[in-house]
Amino acid sequence: MVDDGLYDRVPILDLMLAQHVVHSRTGTVAIRSGPVLVAADSLRIRFTGGPCTGSVNPQVCVDPIPLSMRIVSGHQEAVTNDIGPHEDATVACWAFHAGEPGNDYVAYADILLDIKTVKPDIRLRVLDIVKAKFLDECRTAGVPRDPDFNHTARVPLTSNNHSIAGAVSQVFHNYFAANAVDMVFTRACEDFSILGAA
Repeated sequence: MVDDGLYDRVPILDLMLAQHVVHSRTGTVAIRSGPVLVAADSLRIRFTGGPCTGSVNPQVCVDPIPLSMRIVSGHQEAVTNDIGPHEDATVACWAFHAGEPGNDYVAYADILLDIKTVKPDIRLRVLDIVKAKFLDECRTAGVPRDPDFNHTARVPLTSNNHSIAGAVSQVFHNYFAANAVDMVFTRACEDFSILGAA
């Protein structure tokens, strides 16, 4: 809706209210100020194998499969070591594809990473760390070209304004009494935050 010109057609909003089903005690309503749902990024990476001068036998080429799997398996540890164990950031491999049945030579490997963060500065650092690790490992292995990166910011952080969330929380407590509880921060994400980010 935003890409299709929503805010050319309707006024800019003073505030936004939304509700979501989240993991909580049955029969309760929950709210909290500040971050409630993480920011999510997708990063697609293509590794090119080789060089294979005079041969297409994988044993004499840089095979992109073990190379990419080795890099991916060390990503979370590399990110945690760099930003510290107390910062919230996760890097998960959501997809991996390489080769076709019957072919001896694997030309490339494709990986899809899911990256979730809470703080904007940490988000940028994590993206830089991930890209740098791929670049360094590929150059060290002697692949013929740097990996291709295709980054998509899926959703921004969802963070509740303190004054709005505080007022709603008071109404909840007045109406629902003991069934109004504090929302637990979750590492799920939601595209509703795009409306506010725009």
